[in-house]
Amino acid sequence: MKLYYLFMVTLCASSYLLGDIDPRTILKQQQLEQFFEENISIPLASDESKEWDLGFMQVQSTRQAMFHWISPEENINQWSALVQIEYFPYQPQEKKHLSAASFTTTFLHSIKKQFPTVRSNFISKKNGDILFEWTLPQAVGKQLAQQEIVRVLTTEEGLYRLAYTKKGAAMSPELRAHWKELLSTAKVEMAN
Repeated sequence: MKLYYLFMVTLCASSYLLGDIDPRTILKQQQLEQFFEENISIPLASDESKEWDLGFMQVQSTRQAMFHWISPEENINQWSALVQIEYFPYQPQEKKHLSAASFTTTFLHSIKKQFPTVRSNFISKKNGDILFEWTLPQAVGKQLAQQEIVRVLTTEEGLYRLAYTKKGAAMSPELRAHWKELLSTAKVEMAN
């Protein structure tokens, strides 16, 4: 099994792992350790047929980190499938932290306001851990039909949004079950 570290985010796979990342394109790990105190693992061992490359990343100081992976032959502006990890670390000055439930409610409200035909379904709800999916069944303007499976979870350090999005035709039942399992089994642990 190979382990790769990206911004203290751990991603695991047996054969392929979201592509190799050129270290010149990312911040030094030491600079990030000050606010990334957790690792997240997504087991991709059963996804060996698919290779992923980092297509987009954005780290906004200690407020948010966003990582998007795409197929090597696609680009971030034109992709058919996308794996996302977003991290929102809690701020010391905040008295009340964002909950998984309130984040999910706001997210779904926002997307349904923009695209009224969006359908959503909760797959599982636990305290601080929500798995749901949303579907835009047909193209709206330039936005293609798409389906996304999302896991929102909270930890002592922050809130994570993990997602797999597919554009175009709906996911097959096998693909949907595969990504539900991968996102459900993602683990967050304290960094060393």
